[in-house]
Amino acid sequence: MGKQKTVLAIGAVGAIGTYVVDEAIAAGYKVKALILDAEKSANLPEEVDVAVGDFDDTFVLSAALHSVDGIILILGQRSAFENITENIRAIKNIPQTTLTRNLYTRSGLEYSIAPVDATSEIKHGGFSIGTSYNESIDTSDLGFTASFYTKYETKHFALTSAYNKESGIDYSMNIDKFLVAPEFKLNNHISVKGIISSDITRNRKKNELVLSVKPTKSDRIRFELGTNYTFDDTNSLIRSQVKFSTQYKW
Repeated sequence: MGKQKTVLAIGAVGAIGTYVVDEAIAAGYKVKALILDAEKSANLPEEVDVAVGDFDDTFVLSAALHSVDGIILILGQRSAFENITENIRAIKNIPQTTLTRNLYTRSGLEYSIAPVDATSEIKHGGFSIGTSYNESIDTSDLGFTASFYTKYETKHFALTSAYNKESGIDYSMNIDKFLVAPEFKLNNHISVKGIISSDITRNRKKNELVLSVKPTKSDRIRFELGTNYTFDDTNSLIRSQVKFSTQYKW
């Protein structure tokens, strides 16, 4: 009898993922599952080896890929599918043509519903309070994002606080985030913003510093240079990033 093969399932606790895992076990495979929310492991059979972490984190993904013979991606959003396959290709040093040739993908929607966007804001002097809501749905991805925020702004200083909630069936989880963002405006063209956020669902904390430069008096062109550190308490990981962006409004 040959050695039992191991597969890594990503998206294993979603609406379809649990059925795919059951089928893989029934077919004789040993299953590893990479999930975002540790509490969702209760939805998986006891014989599944569970790893908890961010699918987009190459350190977490690299550890999960160790000693596996195959990968099952059960993801509704095509952008998430493409991001993860690119990370897998880089980690395993797989040529793009090989990876593409050996993947089955589904594209196109059987039905879709137009997304919903709604925003409401009340202002009084330099103080504002508001909410926003976004919802979208197709055959494999149903989700919404809701936020509540407050902002106090003067000529040289602004302070924003917000609570965001994201929910979707892709990863079968809810994400709750809080943030506080003080901003110092040095003049009409240059500002420095600090963003302190906490993802209480995934036990992550993020500190970010952003330098914003506006060459003209209008908001049509803006350059931003930022650096951030993310602390993942679940996996004891620290990730740092440097970002540069250009914004242009017609």
